[in-house]
Amino acid sequence: MPTATARSEIAVALALAVATEAGSPEPELIAEAARLQEVGKLYTPASLLYAPESDLDGTTRAALESYYEHGHALARGAGVADRACAWILNARERWDGSGPTGLAGEDIPLGSRVIAVSREYLDAPHAAPAQAPDAGPADPRAAALERLERLAGSVLDPRLAAIAAELAAAGEALTVRERGDDDVNAVRAYLRERNGVRIARNGELLDPLEHPMLLAESAEQPGEIAGLLTWIDGEEVEILTLHAAAQWQGVGTALVEALAERCAERGRERLIVTTTNDNLSALRFYQRRGFRLRALRAGAVDESRSLLKPSIPAEGDAGIPKRDEIELERGL
Repeated sequence: MPTATARSEIAVALALAVATEAGSPEPELIAEAARLQEVGKLYTPASLLYAPESDLDGTTRAALESYYEHGHALARGAGVADRACAWILNARERWDGSGPTGLAGEDIPLGSRVIAVSREYLDAPHAAPAQAPDAGPADPRAAALERLERLAGSVLDPRLAAIAAELAAAGEALTVRERGDDDVNAVRAYLRERNGVRIARNGELLDPLEHPMLLAESAEQPGEIAGLLTWIDGEEVEILTLHAAAQWQGVGTALVEALAERCAERGRERLIVTTTNDNLSALRFYQRRGFRLRALRAGAVDESRSLLKPSIPAEGDAGIPKRDEIELERGL
């Protein structure tokens, strides 16, 4: 069973991915509301929170669902936008209109519908009927996918449930391993496609293949690189490159956590990583995984573009001028 922290991270990742795929103009706000709704469950007795649906009656169900109010209160206390606070409360509504206020279909705010999908995905293993003693361990992902399909069109927006199911299924059976000699040609081609054959760092150009590297592969596409991470070893381990073939599949998280585990086993004390001022997705990604801002190197990208790598674009994400480097760290 995932910890409360892990559950909130899953809620954020799934809500962010579903909201983005659904075309929401503010997926990060929806993801934050999903996180706070999940955190609200900390105020609910575990005996209710993880009780099978068949054991709940009207009174205990009302007590269980009080976590919506707790999540709403947390969101208001954190200064979250009023509309996002309302999304948490309206996540109790049902697509078929049989919820508390009768809101139905697309009259339910998109943020609420996304939160409902992430809630049902996370709650599926606890809501599943008890298995026979000889049935073997339950597959939480299979239970979650089955629940999304079963509730689509009644409790859940069927389009969002289908998006979530597709995203969740795509993340199955991800393997992380160290690069071998036989991988060199495939890795170089992968990096070439992403303009990552040479990396500008501290006044020099580095070849990622000259550094330790982890590769991620999916069982669905064996032999194909789903993502890679390279690092520079030392008392502080520095992430040099991190690439994922597709977003929202858990590849980046798997690679970073695999590196963190290896470093902790070897007695290293922290991970550091540098990104550029325009790379808002990287700043969100790393901070959500425990990294904190450590240093700003103003003009470092301009200098690298001028002296080392003229191909560095002058403009980055969202039309932001690419000028500075931001360093983050995470203790191990």
